[in-house]
Amino acid sequence: MKTKKAVILALCICAILVSLVPQITLAITNPAVTILSTPSSPKFGGTVMPYDIPGGGQHTYWVLGYQFLVNQDIFVSQLGIYDWHSDGLFNSHQIGLWKDDGTLLDSVSFSPGSGTLYDYFQYLSINTITLFSGQKYRIGATYVDNDIDDRIDFDTSPFTLHIYDPTISWLITADQDNQTGSVLEFPTKLEYWYVAGEPQTPASLLGPNFQFEPVPEPTTMLLLGSGLVGLWGCRRKFRK
Repeated sequence: MKTKKAVILALCICAILVSLVPQITLAITNPAVTILSTPSSPKFGGTVMPYDIPGGGQHTYWVLGYQFLVNQDIFVSQLGIYDWHSDGLFNSHQIGLWKDDGTLLDSVSFSPGSGTLYDYFQYLSINTITLFSGQKYRIGATYVDNDIDDRIDFDTSPFTLHIYDPTISWLITADQDNQTGSVLEFPTKLEYWYVAGEPQTPASLLGPNFQFEPVPEPTTMLLLGSGLVGLWGCRRKFRK
């Protein structure tokens, strides 16, 4: 009977811990993209050049980002945008995170001066979202040509200016042009962008980012729950 009660208690504790995992783990988060070195100036100086756009053409409003694959279940807690000067944003920007089918999971709106700076990125918190291993997602940020909020538009492979956390895999640039205004839309276009005058290797477009924490494995939670049950049992024993 005592053993049965202990097992039930362990399962209850595990269930409680699982429900608290986002709050427990998000105390320490990881950026999807980490800057390795910053150039003396952004490659485009904050401007999308028409000859770098597949098919050519000049557009004013953009949603720029990328498609990525998740290699392990993760909790996403913040969405961010690149701030090369690390001196705050001067314009408004929206950041969105979507499933690969276009379902918007969450978004944030940066106003001038808003955000918390961490490693050249400004971040805003969102309700915790779980992204699942083996699934593809897209992240994008609104931009306007000649935006004073400079960004590293491209880093050609092999990447030297930034690195992606191994928990995710960068796949391809995702973008959407909009002639009606700076509106957050699903970046439907998946295109390999290239930098003029550089080797023709796919370029990773930077700008949006996010903070995350890997979801603990079930065995880890079970061991933790069992350990707490053991401590509870020892406490009862010594009290007797």
